[in-house]
Amino acid sequence: SSRRQQATGVRREDSTYDLACVRIDIILQGSNLLFRLLQFLFQLILYWRQYRQIDRIVVQTGKNVSYHPNYMKAFQSIQISYGISQQLPVYEIPMLSSPMLFSIRNPRILLPAENNYSDDDLHFIFRHEMTHFLHHDLLYKFFFQLLFIVYWWNPLKYILKRQVNNLLEINVDSSLTQNFEDAIPYMECLIKIKKQHAVSNKNYFDSCTLS
Repeated sequence: SSRRQQATGVRREDSTYDLACVRIDIILQGSNLLFRLLQFLFQLILYWRQYRQIDRIVVQTGKNVSYHPNYMKAFQSIQISYGISQQLPVYEIPMLSSPMLFSIRNPRILLPAENNYSDDDLHFIFRHEMTHFLHHDLLYKFFFQLLFIVYWWNPLKYILKRQVNNLLEINVDSSLTQNFEDAIPYMECLIKIKKQHAVSNKNYFDSCTLS
C-alpha cells in the first residue's frame, strides 16, 4: 500500500511538472508571437510613414505637368500603341534624378524637375513606366515589402529585394526591346538616364508603393 501511494505521488509530481512545462512553453510561444506581431506592426508603421513623407514631398514640391504639350504628345502615343484610355498624372520633382512610378492607389509618374528629355526619350520613359503599371509591378513590390517586414531580422532580405527589382526591370526591358527598331533608341535612352542619375544623384527616396 505504501509503495502504491509512493508511485501515485511520483506520478502526480511528474504530471505537475509536465503541466508546468506546458504552461511555460505556451507563455514563451505566446511571448514570441506577440513580439513578432509588435515588430511587424512597428515596421509597417515605419513603411507607412515613409510613404506619407514621400507623398508630401510630391504634393509640396512637385509640379503637375500632365498637360504640358510635350508630355501629352508622348503619353497619347503610348495610349494609342497600348490601346488604353487611362492617363497617369505626371509630376516633376526637384528631389529626383531618374523617372519612377509611385503609389498603387493613386499612381503617378515622377520625373526629375531639371531634365532635357527629347520627345523620343519621353516616349520610351512613359512606355517603360506604363509597362510597370500594366504588369502590376507595384503590387508585386508591395507584396515582397510585406514579406521583408515579416522577416525584418534576416539580412538576406536586402539581396532578395535587389534581385526582385532587377527581375522586374529586366522583364520591362525585355518587353520594350522585342522590336529591333525600338531596341537601340530605347537602350540609348536608358544610358542617358543612368548618366544623369550618376551625375546628379538626388534620389532621396525609392519607389515606395503603398496607398
